Amino acid sequence: MLSGSTDGDIAGTRRWHGGADVGGAGVPDMSEGECQEGVFAFLADPATQKAGAVKRIDTHAASVFLAGERALKVKRAVRFPFLDYSTLAKRKAACEAELAINRSFAPDVYLRVVAITRESDGRLKLDGGTGTPVEWALEMRRFDENATFDCLAQAGKIGHFTPAPVRSRPSHGSRRLPNTSSKMTPHSASAPIFFLQPRPKR
Repeated sequence: MLSGSTDGDIAGTRRWHGGADVGGAGVPDMSEGECQEGVFAFLADPATQKAGAVKRIDTHAASVFLAGERALKVKRAVRFPFLDYSTLAKRKAACEAELAINRSFAPDVYLRVVAITRESDGRLKLDGGTGTPVEWALEMRRFDENATFDCLAQAGKIGHFTPAPVRSRPSHGSRRLPNTSSKMTPHSASAPIFFLQPRPKR
């Protein structure tokens, strides 16, 4: 079965795939966090996903919901010294920034940003609703969880590999990044590569 995506928020990958805790305490916004719990329960409901069982994976800054061929990643309402997702607007901006950067490298994985809305009857709706957005999610296509570098390394399936450096981003604000696909070795061709998103503006 396919699975997952990167937690582009600096340190979440290890917990995502290995279950290890991520150190460092964030500062949650209580009202935002309480509102998110309802959204998380909604996204964890198989009736919402319409794709069988739902697997939830939490990192220090995001919650990911895996169902069928899709992964939905929601930024958690937390604030760290290196990121601030404490408001809905900041979480939407972070999702859009992550999509813009990573889509250049993995367009088949990073699909779009979708809204979770509160409809006029009080119910939550995933994508296509006409109500007020109460949360935003990054929609991704699931990939083989056993094909990530950490899993391949543990299985002894990665030979000698030296990552090629990525050139610096242009300073004039462009989000276009260089295509590094030609720099991947045969050993790394089957494993997804992820790139971190910029720190959100406060």
